[in-house]
Amino acid sequence: MRVGASCWAVGTAFEERVAHAQMLIRPEDVRHLIVPARPQGPYEAIFGPRDGVADRVADFMRTFIHYEPDPPTYDRWCTPARTLKKQSGDCDDMALLAVSLVIAAGAHGEFVFGTMNGVGHAWVEGRDELGEFRLEATNGTVERTPSWLKLFDLYLPDAHVTRDNWRLATRHLMAAF
Repeated sequence: MRVGASCWAVGTAFEERVAHAQMLIRPEDVRHLIVPARPQGPYEAIFGPRDGVADRVADFMRTFIHYEPDPPTYDRWCTPARTLKKQSGDCDDMALLAVSLVIAAGAHGEFVFGTMNGVGHAWVEGRDELGEFRLEATNGTVERTPSWLKLFDLYLPDAHVTRDNWRLATRHLMAAF
């Protein structure tokens, strides 16, 4: 159900959440914010880049976008352009903006929804020039933890969503056997 010009009330049904996420991942909304990479200096030439796309997006989120919870009556997901204009949003809005920025900057990003500490949550996972990452858009942090360590994690994904595809989280596939 549409709520305003650029936001939707999203229910709890898995298929509905995937469809809305795919519709709201919009790198074209934020492409104008992407600045070409600076020329490589002597440090980067020897040791590689100090930060990756995910780090730069996290810095942007931490500096310019602030957490604002949804109304208590429904879960509202907004376009990246709307979140950018308001400079605030909840975890879904912030993750949709962050994944759109990651993709616009040329890295692979996925919108992930699931739970953190048992509460519904959304974040970004992907791969940039420094490797795999998890970007927590609500506080602008990036973790570069090896996949096998995520078994002991407080983040429990339900699905990883891109504009064109989605996949169930591994924990759901394992439970099927």
